[in-house]
Amino acid sequence: MFKKVIAVLMVSAIMFASFATGAFAALYNYGDVTLDKKVNASDALLVLQIATGIKKTNDMQKALADVTADGKINSNDALSILMYATGQLKEFKKTDKNTLKATKVDPVISSKAYTIGVTMTEGNDKVNCVISSDGSSNATSATYMGIEIRFLEKDGKSYILVPLLAKYCETESPEMIEELRGLILEIFKIDGVYGATTQEKVGTKTYSCETFYTSSDSTIQYYFLSNELKTLKMTNGKGESQVFDITQMKASADSSMLNIPSHYKYDESLKNMFEQA
Repeated sequence: MFKKVIAVLMVSAIMFASFATGAFAALYNYGDVTLDKKVNASDALLVLQIATGIKKTNDMQKALADVTADGKINSNDALSILMYATGQLKEFKKTDKNTLKATKVDPVISSKAYTIGVTMTEGNDKVNCVISSDGSSNATSATYMGIEIRFLEKDGKSYILVPLLAKYCETESPEMIEELRGLILEIFKIDGVYGATTQEKVGTKTYSCETFYTSSDSTIQYYFLSNELKTLKMTNGKGESQVFDITQMKASADSSMLNIPSHYKYDESLKNMFEQA
């Protein structure tokens, strides 16, 4: 079973990497529909061409064009862009500063201390990963079929812990674990252009869904329930989707993950089991 947990964890790391790679977007300002880092008459013209069907653009450009935030692209957006370009308008109605992502997710990701839990599903296998840090110590936990393996970096040393066995051992920090922790953080740092917020019913619950678009034609959707992030859905340009269930997200460390319980026994064989897996 120990080897199975490691195998599933490796697959999870690869899965994270496949959806994180290439999903990043350069930062563009609303109104910069031509993507030249400027907001001027050329953008207003392109908006009119989009509105009349003369030009086809991707979802990210459409999100940049809808500066009036009414879900439509028309002459009102073009006029607002012209007014902004000439200094008659100080800011657009559309903004991502008040999104739940900006107010609930970004502060956690930018914090030195954090705890984030993500459940990943690959086929019939489901792994719950939790990462936590207090700024100096880091922990990555993976639980599969009730069996948890925890990797701890503390005071310049690295450890493997198996809570079910109440055992631990010192080891070199596995590169895969460092990558997994980094990828989990990077997924929430993807710079997408905010499109809109919609109400989506899933089962008996209604979520606030914030949709963001990237220049690589990826779509990122954040599903919030009572202002808490519950699900992250990423869809690449090929239409392939991956859903990540968020089990926890807070701007504070989980001290229980960052310490070795006093009753745990040291067992060197844990390191050999990991290396063989």
